[in-house]
Amino acid sequence: MKKALAAHNASAAAAAAGQGVGTPATQYHLRTLAEQLSDANNASVSAAFLNEKQIEADTKRLQAQLAIYQRQTRQWLALLDQFNSSLKARGSNMNADLAVLLHVS
Repeated sequence: MKKALAAHNASAAAAAAGQGVGTPATQYHLRTLAEQLSDANNASVSAAFLNEKQIEADTKRLQAQLAIYQRQTRQWLALLDQFNSSLKARGSNMNADLAVLLHVS
């Protein structure tokens, strides 16, 4: 009985000492698992990087289009301001002509 207990204790101690290293099959599976997790993580990072690049390109296009719209808006406002000034001048001239006509009569 003592021999069996000693053999068991020796076997348990050897198993406990070797738990950090594991069998070659265990090491292979752990290494494979780590590689798969790393690959999945790298794929996610790569997808995020591509999305960021696409967003940056879209932002640049939107900024360029916005600059065009701003320039066009400024041109339209200037044109309307000129038109408004012309109408005011025309109205003033018509009022002056009307005043002259009224005084003549």
